[in-house]
Amino acid sequence: MPPSSIFRPRLTVESILDKRLLQYCRDFFDGSVLLAYENLKLARSGAIHNGSPQIVLKATFDALIFRPRVGTAITGNVNKIGEGHIGMLVAGIFNASIPASEGISKDYLWKLGKWIKKNESLTNDTISSISTIDTSSLKPNQISIGTEVTFEVKRVSVLNGLFSITGYMLDDEDLLKKRMVSQDSSSSFKSKNKSSKKQSV
Repeated sequence: MPPSSIFRPRLTVESILDKRLLQYCRDFFDGSVLLAYENLKLARSGAIHNGSPQIVLKATFDALIFRPRVGTAITGNVNKIGEGHIGMLVAGIFNASIPASEGISKDYLWKLGKWIKKNESLTNDTISSISTIDTSSLKPNQISIGTEVTFEVKRVSVLNGLFSITGYMLDDEDLLKKRMVSQDSSSSFKSKNKSSKKQSV
């Protein structure tokens, strides 16, 4: 921070963090958006390194961040729809898009202003797992305004701190597999938790 801020360091740090709110930064938490912060704590003193005119002051805080990773599955709510793409809002804030040419599943047809599912693409092995898996995470039978769509992040585009997410729809089998892995991980965690509690008694 500049030397002129030496008598009001907290206000200066808060101002720096406030400017980062809802802005995507590739060098912030390895590519993240700062949604909120609290419990800001400053070091008692700062330092000047290598003749720099800036004062380096260490600060710690609790942060709520959104970090879209290429390859991760996230859910968006459809707010725009057309034959060329599906537009969505993620967490009610961030823009995301699924282009028809490279992202919308071939299981869908554009008809009457909606994307309508034309057939089922599950294999028998996957179908046998449906009785134990919540199928609400599968692709919807039709996509229109307000529909929730789960997709995989393909790339993140940034311009002047604002960003958009481009993704592609997952097949039903992939969605089920992710759901099964999630449930297995949850069960494993609960099992380990119970085990550790028994050992500590």
